[in-house]
Formats: sequence, structure tokens, C-alpha cells
Amino acid sequence: MWIVYRVQQEINGETVIGEVKRIERVFPKEKDAAPKVIPPTPFVWDIAALNSKVGDQIVFWLEADDECGGNDSMPTGRARRPTDAPVDPNAKFYPRSNDVKLTVVSREDKALELQAEVERLYQLLVQQKENQEELKAKVRILLEEIQKLKQQ
Repeated sequence: MWIVYRVQQEINGETVIGEVKRIERVFPKEKDAAPKVIPPTPFVWDIAALNSKVGDQIVFWLEADDECGGNDSMPTGRARRPTDAPVDPNAKFYPRSNDVKLTVVSREDKALELQAEVERLYQLLVQQKENQEELKAKVRILLEEIQKLKQQ
């Protein structure tokens, strides 16, 4: 199993697509075959080591070799995406996940985003409190009406 990624940059209004790279996760084989169940193991990807700049986009996906003979009948040489560099036409096909795209933002932009989210949550709490007060008032009115009916 491996993570495949590339870094995209905007330079002079054009998207420059970086080289496709991969980080392989090696799992111990059982009797010269892949294990049937892979135990969950944490994986930390040090994205800072990519030395990306604010505005860069890191596009990544997962690929895996399940060592299933059925995949060998899949088309060979399938490109990852039309914009990626072509792959070896004799290469084996590997199942893959959908792309995930991360955009590198500045600390200031992230702080503003978090501040806006805190404000949104605060407004939601204020609205909930107002709704609660309104419901309490309605319940009081209903209780008073019930008391009046009991007295009659």
C-alpha cells in the first residue's frame, strides 16, 4: 500500500503540476504472501518536509497491490489522471482511491478561518438560547392554561 502524491503550484496564472511521488507502507508478508488482514498501524506523513508554499496544493491518493490475480486482467498502463505524466505501458494496474486535495494556507488565513468558525458557532448558541427561552415561555403559558382548566 502506498500514498501517491504531487504538489501543484500556481505560477503566473498557470497551474504547474509537480512530479508524482509515492511513499510506500511496507507490511510483513505471511508465507511469502500479503497478510489477509493488515493490523491498523498509525502513519504520520510529515507534509512540512515537502517545503510547500502558501497557495500550493498537495494532491494525494492511495494505491494498493492486493496481490489478487483478478487485477492482472485490468488494462495496463492506465494513467493516474490525464494531467499526470504517462505511466509505463507495461506497468501493473493498481486499484486506487479518489484524489484528496490539500491547499497550503498561511497561519493568518487559518486564524481568520477559525475565528469565523468560532463566530458562527457563537451565533448558533445565541440562536439556540433564544429558541429555548421561547419554548420555556410557551410551556409556562400551557401550564397556566392547564391550571385554569383544573380550577374550573
